[in-house]
Amino acid sequence: MKIVRVLIVLFLFGQQVNAQAVWDLKRCISYAMENNLQIKQAGVAALSSNYSFQTAKYAILPSLNADASHSYNFGRGIDPTTNIYISDRQIQVNSFSVSSSAALFNGGQRQYQRQVASLEWQAALQDLKKAQNDVAMNIAMAYLNVLFTKEQAQIAARQLDLTGQQKKQTTRLVEVGNISELSLLDVEAQYANEESNLVGAQNNYVLAKLKLIQLLQLPMNMDIQVDTMQFSMEAVKIPSADPTEVFEFARKTQPYILSQQIRLLEARKQTYVRRASFYPSLNVFGSIRTSYSSAMMNYFPDPLHPTKISFSDQLNQNYGKAVGVSLSLPIFNGMQTHYAFQKARLGELNASYNLQSAELSLQQEVTQAIANWKAAVAKFESVQKYAASMQAAYDANAKKLNAGIINTLEFNTAKNNLAKSQSDLVSAKYDLLLKTKIVDFYLGRPLY
Repeated sequence: MKIVRVLIVLFLFGQQVNAQAVWDLKRCISYAMENNLQIKQAGVAALSSNYSFQTAKYAILPSLNADASHSYNFGRGIDPTTNIYISDRQIQVNSFSVSSSAALFNGGQRQYQRQVASLEWQAALQDLKKAQNDVAMNIAMAYLNVLFTKEQAQIAARQLDLTGQQKKQTTRLVEVGNISELSLLDVEAQYANEESNLVGAQNNYVLAKLKLIQLLQLPMNMDIQVDTMQFSMEAVKIPSADPTEVFEFARKTQPYILSQQIRLLEARKQTYVRRASFYPSLNVFGSIRTSYSSAMMNYFPDPLHPTKISFSDQLNQNYGKAVGVSLSLPIFNGMQTHYAFQKARLGELNASYNLQSAELSLQQEVTQAIANWKAAVAKFESVQKYAASMQAAYDANAKKLNAGIINTLEFNTAKNNLAKSQSDLVSAKYDLLLKTKIVDFYLGRPLY
């Protein structure tokens, strides 16, 4: 029955389960780009920055406002159309006006504010790209870990199957008296140990899939089947292994660096905004207005018997226009403008330090990534040769065991060495794939 269970496990790990959706790396990353909450939040932030830019862009246009009012005055009061006191009367008053103003000169403050808002929007777009890159890299790492744990579980299942077959053969030999019962006990102990190894490998596979599902932000009760990835040494080659070349390319393309470069320009423009506060501002304005009052009377030609003036006539009579220019000259405001300008200059200096720090970190990361990739290539090639030699040793010992030249203990040693070499080879393969993906990331190559 145990052998049957092992075969079922092998089938489940070796075949795609029809009830599960098959996800390759491209599908995982594409799904995350559309549904990940962190990416959506970064998108909202970028859209908000765009609205701020649009607001600043149209702020340089003249303002135009229309006003209308309707009121009732009771008792003694001033008729707003004549400025004459009216007593014990109810007055109905209407007023209408249209006004406009425009800045002729303010030191370029609004133009710089528009440039600041534009740069902030561009930086937010780079932040969105960075969020997308971070999520894509995390998913690629989790995906490779799922494939790694899956192959480790398959190796453990195969080893258990081989030990099960060995156990059957040893039992028959003990029954006919060809070998001692001690050999069977050794095999049974080996079988129990490998059962435990298989359970641990299966748990690791389940946990790795759970981690991937969490990163994809899928429902926790959903199960997915990952697609296999073709591995070859051609697939893990990179265009350049020179850290300087990779760094120079990454410095021009990585969103985080571009964001810091844009924010340095933004901080510089912010100093221009503060400096413009030292300059005088010149504005032009104009308005048209008219009004109506129920108390307004026509005393001509008979002052003793005045008549009411109609609504349309009053609008024509009270019609007025105004146009003017205003000049504001900053003289002293408690040093507020001065220190605001100094703080802006410090902000520009700090933005410069942030950019330098980001470039230094990127240089260190690229150098480490290239070194890790080279080490992973060398390790994989070495482990590959070792695994091939362990396979040859296992095949030779299997023939010796069948011929009765060696005992089960010696054979188990060879089998354990083979299992370890196969496990190390799988580990080295996926470590190399991961290190290659990291370098691909800095080179701007797709992760799938």
